[in-house]
Amino acid sequence: MKTRNQALDIVKLIGACFVIFIHIRFAGDLGKVMECLARFAVPFFFASAGYFCFRQEALVIKRRMWRILKILAAASAVYLIWGMISLGNGYNTDLADFFAQRLTVGAIARFLFLDCNPFGGHLWFLSALFFTYLLFFVYVSRSRSGRELRYRPLYFFGAFALLIHIILSTGLTAFGISLNYIFYRNTWLFAVPMFLMGIFLHEYQENIRKRITPVLLGFIVLAGAGVSLLQRFLLGPMDLPLGTIPETAALLLLVTEASAGDEKSQKKKHSWVPGRAPLFIYVMHPLYDGILRFCFPQSSFLFGKAAGYYYPLLILVVSVVLGIFLALLAQKCGKMERNNKTA
Repeated sequence: MKTRNQALDIVKLIGACFVIFIHIRFAGDLGKVMECLARFAVPFFFASAGYFCFRQEALVIKRRMWRILKILAAASAVYLIWGMISLGNGYNTDLADFFAQRLTVGAIARFLFLDCNPFGGHLWFLSALFFTYLLFFVYVSRSRSGRELRYRPLYFFGAFALLIHIILSTGLTAFGISLNYIFYRNTWLFAVPMFLMGIFLHEYQENIRKRITPVLLGFIVLAGAGVSLLQRFLLGPMDLPLGTIPETAALLLLVTEASAGDEKSQKKKHSWVPGRAPLFIYVMHPLYDGILRFCFPQSSFLFGKAAGYYYPLLILVVSVVLGIFLALLAQKCGKMERNNKTA
């Protein structure tokens, strides 16, 4: 029976919930604080994906890559349909205008090279993860059979890409220069460095754990969050605050502590968090927000001045309840499909 790391599932669930506060923000300084604290989530998702790709065969990487592509296609289809349903409520006045904005050569190029999904902006994460898997799959496939895969060149590339990201985001902002975030929040300068950091942590985790205790790792998580908050109020919002980098690394080492030891005694066979719940929460929460705005555009309860302090929580509750329900439903359907194949 497949085992799951319950701590990892819980952190992914918390991360998916925090992402909601990036897209649907609280009012005032509370919104700034929650948005900043939530920034650990997406880097953590990429790093954890990389962590579990260490020393995996090309076939395993390929299977994960195609699974993400299927999810990306399904999610894009959902938001394409919703976009057509909600015509007239926003920037699109008719169907021709809707497709004219999203199927231009420029829009397709931005999707392929900068992960800008034309149907749902938050879906950039899925396309970036797919392209990262694809790049890693190519690297693993082209390595000579019978020889151990060389990770060190990847680490140098990841460090260089991360440095470029920091220069283009934090560096330019510190000098008062504004650059569109799509040029550094993408596969090459965001997803790949975080993914490779996860692989690096897996390879050297024993040496790191000998030198850094869990208590110190916890302190690094808190200190990283504090640095990110300071940066947020000094320089403004960023997709990858500097403090998020050590925060993500320390948090990943903390939640994988159990899997570093004896699996039978430290890993759970079942987790109370359905495996796909964080994914459904991440993918679907903008849809719930859109439906409420489409159906009740004049509601003072939902969109009045005071709503800025409780509306994000409403979307959170709806997203978690429906996310768990959809995850359990998908789990049930998958089990039935496997039973039919073996019958």
